[in-house]
Amino acid sequence: MIEKFRELLGEDAEKYDNHSIYNSEMYCFWKFAQDHDVKRIVESGTYHGSSIRRLRKLFPDADITTFELRKGHFDRIIKVGGVDYRIGELKDNLKLIDKNTAVLIDGPKRKLAIRLARKCLKKGALFVGMHDMYEYVSYLKTKFKTVKHSGRPTKDVKALDDGVDVWKRAKGLYGTVLAVVK
Repeated sequence: MIEKFRELLGEDAEKYDNHSIYNSEMYCFWKFAQDHDVKRIVESGTYHGSSIRRLRKLFPDADITTFELRKGHFDRIIKVGGVDYRIGELKDNLKLIDKNTAVLIDGPKRKLAIRLARKCLKKGALFVGMHDMYEYVSYLKTKFKTVKHSGRPTKDVKALDDGVDVWKRAKGLYGTVLAVVK
């Protein structure tokens, strides 16, 4: 399965854009999606668009919408064709969420992300991936039916981020954990 992921990403499988979701985390999201009929992806927290570029490659047939709160970041986004770019917050646009939607939250962070994930699931989202959740995996397991995460990668998955200087490795964690909940 990891070979298919690398094939879909092409050259993006070999690089990392600073302040982006790691490839190991994107793999967790993509792998979870393989068991679901994802027709739409909604991302919260576009920043400069690195995740959107990879999502477009991994989900070529999905409708993709991304929200960036800060206008200054929005103006610097490297745009990818076939993506609906919006300034604002996902929490104010939950009408986009339905039973065919997967959500990727890169902002807001921590407990605000958990609250937003609950709202998205209540609206019918297939599943929600939340970035930077390494401190919350145990907590999430008490609050959601299904919790998968990118925290303990296999050798192959770890290789997706070879060469990335990840400060959290010093703490015994790998990257900034993406938790996928349902």
